[in-house]
Amino acid sequence: MSSGLLAAEKETEKSFRLTLTQTSEYASSELYRDNFEIQKRISHTSEHKRDGLLTKRCDNNSIRPKIRLETLSSTLATTIVWIAYIAFAFALLSPYLQSEGYLSETTAFSGDLCSEPFAWRSDQNGIPCTRIDTKRDVAVWSAKLHDVLRFGGGISLNIRTDQVKLLASRPTLLSHTDFLRLKNAFVLDFEWSLYELSDDNSTIKKQIAFESNQTAWISCLPESGCEEAKLIELPQHSFSGLQQSYLIQIRFYGRYPNLIGSRVIYKLIYPKASFEFSELLMRAILLVFTSIALPCWLISVLRFSGSWWALLSAQKWTLFLGVVLLFWQNPISLIIDSGYSTNPRLRQSVACCQAFAESFFYVGWLQLVDLQSRMRVQKFSFGISLFIITLCMALFGLNSSTTVLQACEIVYKTLFVMLGFIRLTMLLYWVFWAVQLSWKTASYLKSVPYMSTRYQQLSYRFLILESILILSYVLVMTTFRYWSLLQVWYLIGYEAFLQNAIETFLELDVGQSSLGQFIFLSIYVYLLLYVHLPPSCQQNGTKTRTTSIKIREESQFGSLSMTRPDSFCIETALWLLELAWQAYFDSPGQPSESGYGEINLEPYGFELIAQLRNAVMDTHVLIAYNATKNRLVVAFRGTSSRQNWKSNLRFHQTVLWIKSQRANRNDGCRRRLKRILSKIPLFDMALPRVHSGFWQAYMTVRSDLKRVVRLLLYEHPGVSTYVTGHSMGGTLAILAAYDFSVSFDIAVEMYNFGGPRVGNPSFVRNYNRHVPNSYRVVMDGDIVPGVPKFWGLYQHIGTEVALDLEGNLIVGPSFIEKKLQVGSKHKLATHPSRVYRSALALCFDKLVAENP
Repeated sequence: MSSGLLAAEKETEKSFRLTLTQTSEYASSELYRDNFEIQKRISHTSEHKRDGLLTKRCDNNSIRPKIRLETLSSTLATTIVWIAYIAFAFALLSPYLQSEGYLSETTAFSGDLCSEPFAWRSDQNGIPCTRIDTKRDVAVWSAKLHDVLRFGGGISLNIRTDQVKLLASRPTLLSHTDFLRLKNAFVLDFEWSLYELSDDNSTIKKQIAFESNQTAWISCLPESGCEEAKLIELPQHSFSGLQQSYLIQIRFYGRYPNLIGSRVIYKLIYPKASFEFSELLMRAILLVFTSIALPCWLISVLRFSGSWWALLSAQKWTLFLGVVLLFWQNPISLIIDSGYSTNPRLRQSVACCQAFAESFFYVGWLQLVDLQSRMRVQKFSFGISLFIITLCMALFGLNSSTTVLQACEIVYKTLFVMLGFIRLTMLLYWVFWAVQLSWKTASYLKSVPYMSTRYQQLSYRFLILESILILSYVLVMTTFRYWSLLQVWYLIGYEAFLQNAIETFLELDVGQSSLGQFIFLSIYVYLLLYVHLPPSCQQNGTKTRTTSIKIREESQFGSLSMTRPDSFCIETALWLLELAWQAYFDSPGQPSESGYGEINLEPYGFELIAQLRNAVMDTHVLIAYNATKNRLVVAFRGTSSRQNWKSNLRFHQTVLWIKSQRANRNDGCRRRLKRILSKIPLFDMALPRVHSGFWQAYMTVRSDLKRVVRLLLYEHPGVSTYVTGHSMGGTLAILAAYDFSVSFDIAVEMYNFGGPRVGNPSFVRNYNRHVPNSYRVVMDGDIVPGVPKFWGLYQHIGTEVALDLEGNLIVGPSFIEKKLQVGSKHKLATHPSRVYRSALALCFDKLVAENP
């Protein structure tokens, strides 16, 4: 670095420190700290640029996207996230809707005593009733079921006792009736059998399900009756194909329901035929979709990457989850569900596929959240162990309703419950393991530059959004089952706990998953596959504007060309920020109360054309020109005085008229109509409106500014026009850029730093149409860009560029990035321009080092 340049920097430092001691303005003390180090970086960069090290074209130093998630617009990213939320809500609501009867039908059967109470074998009349056999010490309720199981699915049988009273005249098998009168909770011991009937419904063909040593608790009050109590839950595999007629019998030992109430009703609850058909159709559609989408996805990814070995790790494990999903949607289960086959081996195959898919889904998710892919052996060992346990439980469930296991019934039931609790424990361990791996991955990603690893950063953050829902679902469901089962053991006893645990595990852990869970996981895998597709840009390098980023500028812009780069360039932002910083200084020999010293534009290659100011509003704007590159820069000073704060606090909006402030003969009918509507309340809200304080501040220098710019445009044809500013200066830069574009019909680039919102949605639409190349650099946590809000009356223009203190930069942050990467805007300490300068210089240094 030359001695003259160092001397100039020292003089700048000295000049500023003298000014700082003489001012009491709040903004001045906050907006400046020692800038020697930053000036040295910029000068060093300028020297390298003169040496030809920065002469590559922007297209050659662009950071290219690698996955679709990088090129998604904020709207599409938000839509994807909401789809995930809706699927999660459906998974939670589906069991509730089914349990509350919205997706099922109910048939009521009488539980009254039979007219011939001691006739044991007279069931052929088909009338449901309860028969009492005092010799055998049992009461048997029998009923025939017709046309309720055509589409398969389990049924549940509930008992309802109304008009509670204990009748001594009723036949009883108990001698302690006084004990019954004192209690409001009763225990029923029973067993049940399900028989398949012949085609003419006259004879029993065979017993297809049987359960003994069952217990049910009935809670009753004389005033309000008894609560419903579930007696039977039949799994789907208990039914045989298209058989439509069954006989069910329940044998009560000792106490029976008719002793508790004078009116007993049994309710048969089974899935609606329309729901069963819809579920079957939905599963078939998802299976076909997965079978087609998975190969197409793989072909697209391989075509973009070139080979299997070039695939990203996240893409490989996403493909693994897709294959696992295919096992989960296996067509064998559709064959059984549709009733075309009841082969036991097919059911075992379905159980095996289901156990494999569920177990290795957890393994695949662990690998996805673990970016560094550690402990693969432990993860697959976990998956194999979970697969073996789940498969053993499934095979037990397939045979639990037969007579095969009756000889060692208590042993098998105890073993089944033990396996169930081991499985629940493994799921809890999986939740905490996934959280630990996610934490380690987050720590690793924080240590690397964001933009150079954006595909990993975005992939991880999308996984986090999905993982939060999946982990919450697994954690809540597992913990609730733990608590409810242990509560039964503590309050009732071991036998009731054993029976309740078996019913719970058979319903939730064995067999086919519920439709809600099925759709929930399918949609999550589909979303993963979509966001890990190749980027929407083609191999020619075309990218969407919101995600394009360039490190260095082009070597030449062409002095007679009006073309503009269509992406954010860090080097451009760097020197524009320095000029926005220089706007806080004053022209030589013309100091102001809010100024920091004298302007020095030589290190940046610019010549000061003019500095305009207004004493009443304390508005300052500098106009600089670079003859070498034919660049014109208009930079506004930010908030640095009490007058500026008064302008900031004038939040009400005013209608914006740029082309003409007064009606004249040449005004068209459309403009006259708009002018009339602007006088009518509510109608004027549809017109472009801006912050009145900012507009008044801009109006104080507007005439002189436009006159100077018009002369420069005339003297330098094809000049590249830039407008910039920090804080309040950023809002004035927006108004000036819009004004120049509309008034002079020229292309303008606008870069502002830490600027607040300026106008309403109508103004934003007009502005984005006239000044498409507008970038708002926002420091992570900066409170100023978050104001004003006012219920949507103010919106931001252009493309947001998020920047943090570590030098990580995001162009056009998506919904995911805004929620998980960009902090909430509540910090004032990150607003000063020195913070922006330091972070942006650090970002540039990082990217230049990684992309020489």
